[in-house]
Amino acid sequence: MEHVERQDEREQELRSEVDDLEQQGDELEGEAEKVDQQINETRDEFEQKKQSSEAPGIQDDDWSPTGEPPGDAAGGAPRTEEDE
Repeated sequence: MEHVERQDEREQELRSEVDDLEQQGDELEGEAEKVDQQINETRDEFEQKKQSSEAPGIQDDDWSPTGEPPGDAAGGAPRTEEDE
């Protein structure tokens, strides 16, 4: 009889643990959805800024107002004599 009672108690503990884990899983899924939404919003914002002339630092690497590639902005050697 005592064995059955212990088994019932253990089953209740396991059910409680399963419920807690399911709740944690639901919370994590909700957080993951929020992160996905933030990533998508940031990606959309970046694409919009990329198309704008107000943020020239994020355009494609090939972009240049003169059509010529810029010199090395990191302070390296110039690419052409004009960049010197």
